[in-house]
Parts: sequence; C-alpha cells; structure tokens
Amino acid sequence: MRKKNTLNIVVGMLSIILLLLAGCGQSRSDSNTRVLKVGLIPNQAPDKIKAQYEPFRAYLAKRLDMEVELFVATDYSGVVEAMANDKLDMAYFGGLTYVQARKKADIYPIVTEIDRYTNTTKYSSLIIVPADSPVKTVSELKEKLTLSVT
Repeated sequence: MRKKNTLNIVVGMLSIILLLLAGCGQSRSDSNTRVLKVGLIPNQAPDKIKAQYEPFRAYLAKRLDMEVELFVATDYSGVVEAMANDKLDMAYFGGLTYVQARKKADIYPIVTEIDRYTNTTKYSSLIIVPADSPVKTVSELKEKLTLSVT
C-alpha cells in the first residue's frame, strides 16, 4: 500500500505543476525537442524504480505532449548532484536528500507528502546507541565523530 500511496503522491505533485511546465524542459542537444527530466531517489534498485514509475512517466509524456525521462542514480547523492548541476528539471526527494539538495542548488518544494499515520509533513529521527555505550548525549556523539574524522 505504501508504494501505491507514494506513486499517488508523486502523480499529484506533478499534476499540480503541469501548467508550470509549458516553457520548461528544453533539451540541451536539440532545441526543437522538449524533454522533462525527472529525478527519483534510489530507495530500491534503479531498474525497479524505473519500472515502478513507468506508468507515471508515460502518463506525464502523454499529458504534457513531450518526452519525459526518469533519472535514478546509484545513490541518493547522485540525484542531489544531478539537480545541483542542472541535469534535472524536477526531482522527488526525501527529507534528508531535500536538505542536501537545498544546500547545493536553488530549489524549492512545490508539494510535500503528508504521512498517513502521523498526518504531518514532519520527520522525526532517533539516534540509538547500545545501552552500554559511553555516549549518552548528542554532544558526546558529536565530539566522538569529530575526533574519529580528524
């Protein structure tokens, strides 16, 4: 059910911006061919993600009357770098990848997912250490990480 929910969110997200795309997506190699390049984070094997989103790609291509290319990098940072280097017109990011991309590129969210369980757009994170770990606070963890990196 989660995959279907994610696909519905992405379809909704991109449907909202259909009107905004009229002048976007000019191919860099052929100015007569319009191509919309959409990045997807690789939360599974890239070939599985492309297969999962193929109906969405076909829908957009038909609806926009233009070629739509899906891009899935081998890791999350690949999608961030592609966006930062103007290789993508738009991308679907998770919370962390959005923050990373925002630091590297002039991007802004146009749609955000609302978690169906928490009914919020917010993320929560936990740092978990073994019970017998000497690290008891975030500042102690930060100090330990700083020492191990230098």
